[in-house]
Amino acid sequence: MRRYVKRVNAFLLAPDNVQQRSIQKLRLQACGRSDFTDQWITEAIGRWGVEELELVIDNSSWRYDFRLLDGCKNVRLKRLVLSNCYHRFAPNPLTFQSLTSLTLCKESLRMLHVLDILENCAQLVDLRLKDSGCRQPAFNIVIPKSQLKSLQLDNYNTPTIIRYGDVPRLRHVSLNFLQTGDNGKDDSSRSNRTYQLSKFFRGAPPSLEYLVLQLRGRQMWIEPTAIPVRLNHLNKLFIANVPMNWDTIWILCLVAAAPALESLHVHFDNNSEKASTAGSLDVQVEHHPHHHHLKELVVIGFDGAAWQTGFVKQIIQASPMLERAHLLDGHVMEDEDWELVGLEIVRRRREWHECERSEVLRDLADGISSPHLEIVLE
Repeated sequence: MRRYVKRVNAFLLAPDNVQQRSIQKLRLQACGRSDFTDQWITEAIGRWGVEELELVIDNSSWRYDFRLLDGCKNVRLKRLVLSNCYHRFAPNPLTFQSLTSLTLCKESLRMLHVLDILENCAQLVDLRLKDSGCRQPAFNIVIPKSQLKSLQLDNYNTPTIIRYGDVPRLRHVSLNFLQTGDNGKDDSSRSNRTYQLSKFFRGAPPSLEYLVLQLRGRQMWIEPTAIPVRLNHLNKLFIANVPMNWDTIWILCLVAAAPALESLHVHFDNNSEKASTAGSLDVQVEHHPHHHHLKELVVIGFDGAAWQTGFVKQIIQASPMLERAHLLDGHVMEDEDWELVGLEIVRRRREWHECERSEVLRDLADGISSPHLEIVLE
């Protein structure tokens, strides 16, 4: 640790007579507390003009007063990542006013700290909250003067109520929740705690255009009930890592709340527990709405099981304008370079026996007359 501190000091705390350098992107990682942490942050942002800073504090947490930067003339910070580091409660630090991207992880995620920062981020476009290992209070998003367009809650151990207030420019939301036990690990106790989909759409949901959901756990914890709100502007929906032993009715309930939906991606996780033989083969929704704008359906992790075929057929039958149904084996993986979704589809070509392929295609086409529909089975 001493050697690391010495090297960082030599790099960031160089004498004034050292030629001014320009640092665009910097990642600072410290194991525990250091007397130099405040100096490192101040020098990196205020002296060297770092535009993208990632600050990670391992095995501890750190408070920093961003008002220390108010008098610095070389502040260019646009993207900030804080892990186990949070802003010391203080009004109106000027540095936050120019941020366009903010990521808060672990202990930085305490809701009071998040809201305190957001009040000052007038230019913020992209907000990511990641790796929450404890139960969080409801997240009330009320930022009327914000430029916020993208909100991502990633790797939360407990589903969190999201209540939307005045967020006029918010268009993209990505939610990744894994239901766990009290120890923060995947819940093997199979508790009966369940949640309604409406938990994530309280208040007055903004004009969302793109929604990404990853709801995971050993047992199904989403109640297959209708959503009271209408997502009238949603045109793209990506549902990933759906466990194989979950029912699919909740997906149809969500699709039913998005009358303008044009593109639907669903990924079934082949590495999860398999669906039971008593699973739903004929998926039904009480009111069976039609999806008049849906043009594209992509199902990843498709293996031809009867319940999967029944789910796809239900969508096809309810979508008179559907142009393409693409069914493929494969999985999704995290891609930090992707600005919005953070997910990449990894294709895996399945070796279908010709009779098996013909049977699946015949089952999907049975009773459907749509000359413009293309069904692609990989």
